[in-house]
Amino acid sequence: MIGDQTFVDVFNGLKLNSQRVINEQDIVRILPPGIFYRHVDTEVPYDSRGKVQQTLSCCHALSTYLHLIDPTYPLGSGCQPATQVAAARP
Repeated sequence: MIGDQTFVDVFNGLKLNSQRVINEQDIVRILPPGIFYRHVDTEVPYDSRGKVQQTLSCCHALSTYLHLIDPTYPLGSGCQPATQVAAARP
């Protein structure tokens, strides 16, 4: 969340080509409560289930967001899903 209602109204009125990328499993994306802050338009949701470890730090990491947008981008240390970690073991 990035601003109050006035900020959102002005930003959305600019008609910029922008997107707010979210990971649906990232709890931080809904904090603080919406009574204080508002979202800008054009939300693009991603689902990290099965793609990264479902911990608070992995779901919120910038490397996770970049990996969701571009799967060739490496995940952060310790954020690989358990199935990928097991498959990599000899």
